[in-house]
Amino acid sequence: GFGGLNSVKPWSGQWENFVVVSPFLSLSTINEIKNNVTSNVALFTRQASVTQLILNGFTEAYVLNSLTDEEAEGNADSIELHAKIYYAEGADGKFLFVGSANATHNAFNGNTEFLLKIKLNEKHCKIDYSSFTDDLKQHDDKLFIKAYPAVNGQQTDNSAAQRKAVLNAVRGVTFKAVESGKSRYNIVWQPVAD
Repeated sequence: GFGGLNSVKPWSGQWENFVVVSPFLSLSTINEIKNNVTSNVALFTRQASVTQLILNGFTEAYVLNSLTDEEAEGNADSIELHAKIYYAEGADGKFLFVGSANATHNAFNGNTEFLLKIKLNEKHCKIDYSSFTDDLKQHDDKLFIKAYPAVNGQQTDNSAAQRKAVLNAVRGVTFKAVESGKSRYNIVWQPVAD
């Protein structure tokens, strides 16, 4: 609604399972969500929003699998998370909340934001917590990867460091030629001149 969504917070009431898709987060909002969900709470966000305190509020957490800020600069393939989606299931049914409100204190206490509340018809819509989160986690493009606390805005697990090393190595060479020899092909790489 207008002037704050305090009366229609998606996590109001008691939910068994809950999913947050939001690029921006605040600890107070995450704590409110955690206090109103009895079982699973999943998060899908961007790396810069992840801290250990934020992660403590979730059963599982994932970040957008995008280039680091340094890698994204000037890269047309860079992607950012803009979606704000909340999925809730409990005794009253299954609901999607879609709109402009991030999972932040300001979004639900003063900002002008909108959320569309959609009650899912369980007879015609077979979405549940597991299928909703699995679709995001197992998307063909690996859109989201497991979240780890950020250190200076960078992911701290080894897989991120390895991924960055591979990207840098690939960027450091350029395709030179394909040499054919009967039914075999050899690809030759040459370092890029500085």
